[in-house]
Amino acid sequence: MKKSISSILLASALLLGSIAPVAANAATNTGSMTGKTTGSISFNKPAATTDPVDPDNPGTTDPGDKGGVDVDPDNPAGDLALLYVSNGINFGTHDVSTQTTKATAESIDNTRSTGTGTAIANNKNLLTEVTDTRGTNAGWSISLSADPMTVDGKTDSTSNGDNTLKGALLNLNSKKAATIKSSSDTESGITQSAVTDMTTDGTSTQPIYGAKENSGMLTTTFQMDPGDIQLSSIPANVKGGVTYSGNINWTLSDTPAE
Repeated sequence: MKKSISSILLASALLLGSIAPVAANAATNTGSMTGKTTGSISFNKPAATTDPVDPDNPGTTDPGDKGGVDVDPDNPAGDLALLYVSNGINFGTHDVSTQTTKATAESIDNTRSTGTGTAIANNKNLLTEVTDTRGTNAGWSISLSADPMTVDGKTDSTSNGDNTLKGALLNLNSKKAATIKSSSDTESGITQSAVTDMTTDGTSTQPIYGAKENSGMLTTTFQMDPGDIQLSSIPANVKGGVTYSGNINWTLSDTPAE
């Protein structure tokens, strides 16, 4: 019996001896096991667009003058700029009335004095075009205001009166009628607003359309049928045999649309 116990103890000792070196190897201290390599890529800012574009295909230039745009001679090719604005809106010729009236636009003047492009000149809609090559994808917005409509630029204070269409209001139903195209395929991020009862005295400003962030890059075109443009609240007993005219002002800002 004692011999058996001794054999068991010896076997146990041999087994423990064979395990001990394994425990020593597990305690080895290792160094860093991971690392990082940085990948990078850079992009150039888009080249500035100088020529107006085809309203139906804003990726195609339509060389020529910029219509009613107030071109900055010191920076004619800005990164964010108006490329084209229609020259005029014709509300037609009407009989003098003893009551207030309204008139719908009959035609749009998109004639051009320079250039070889024909797409804009042949277009019958109210047009504006925007270029955005800032490379920031920050968005932008356009607002409208309207100066008084007067006879030959006269005001009632400088003549015998009735030289201003006092109280006339401008309406552009762009939310319903405007067609917008973008060469960056971001039309879904372009918002539209109806201009409603905007005074024609230079004191009122209303938004009409704009690009949200990540929209409106490169070139964007805006078209509105003249049938959706109205001049309302035309005063009674205006002068006959004369033409009243005034500027409609388009203002582009770098504030993104909401």
